[in-house]
Amino acid sequence: MICKDKFLIKSTVVHARTTDEDVSSATFVKDDGRYVEENLLKVVLVMPQSEKVKHVEDLKLIKSVLEDDLKVVKGVVKDIVEKVNSKVNELELLLLDAEAKHLFFLMENETLKQEAVVLGKEVMKMANALHRSEQDRETLHQEVTLLRKIEKKLSSGVPSLICLYGSTLQRLSAIPFAFAPLNLRLETVF
Repeated sequence: MICKDKFLIKSTVVHARTTDEDVSSATFVKDDGRYVEENLLKVVLVMPQSEKVKHVEDLKLIKSVLEDDLKVVKGVVKDIVEKVNSKVNELELLLLDAEAKHLFFLMENETLKQEAVVLGKEVMKMANALHRSEQDRETLHQEVTLLRKIEKKLSSGVPSLICLYGSTLQRLSAIPFAFAPLNLRLETVF
């Protein structure tokens, strides 16, 4: 006679002072975020028969138990492999995305550097043009000042021909030269 059975054994961590009465089915619930380890235990009870039959039946029983265990292990391993593969795929996508962003930022940084160089050159050109225009303005200001001085010298007083003509008239009219108007000056500008 052969008797097969399966047992689910659950284990979890509890406080050191927990008594048997404190342990309930709620202790093994995974919803609270607590770690619960589950192990499936298969038990086969074989009643002894004759020696020859016993060995053959034991081997068949052991083979069937091992095959069942192998199926369970294969299923668990397959699930674990699928989970790991999905995580690896997610991480590869994240890595590709991060590399693409890094490359984009490097290209954008290089573009900004080139634009900064171009803008710097334009600022230097404008600064040089401003400096030249200030120098030109200063030169023009000096030239205008010089022309004003020359113009003042040329236009100050009465021209010498009028003075000579006026002095001739004074002599003719017998008016002394001392009484001539004060703003008449004899100047010759060379």
